[in-house]
Amino acid sequence: MGDINVAHTELDTHPGKNIMMTPSFTVAERRGLTELLNLGFIDVYRFLHPNTRAYTWWYVNIGGRENFASTGIGRRIDYFLISKEGIGWVKRCDIMREVLGADHCPV
Repeated sequence: MGDINVAHTELDTHPGKNIMMTPSFTVAERRGLTELLNLGFIDVYRFLHPNTRAYTWWYVNIGGRENFASTGIGRRIDYFLISKEGIGWVKRCDIMREVLGADHCPV
């Protein structure tokens, strides 16, 4: 688990033009995370929330979480991965946006 610094799918980043070439959302970075998942790991949050747009990181230079309501700009780049064999033990996986103190929030 931790800060992987890749927004894997379009649900994991804010919409916008030219987003495909920005750091943490390039084709190569996303492909690398896909290859890791293909080794038998599961993205727990996405498994439990398949259609939810949610973020764990906000751009500090535009005010971060404090300005999220007005900008809508953020990314889900922090993950909890588990083996396929372990997914049955998982009960929940939440993004704790209310926990302050950094430009990321805990998962």
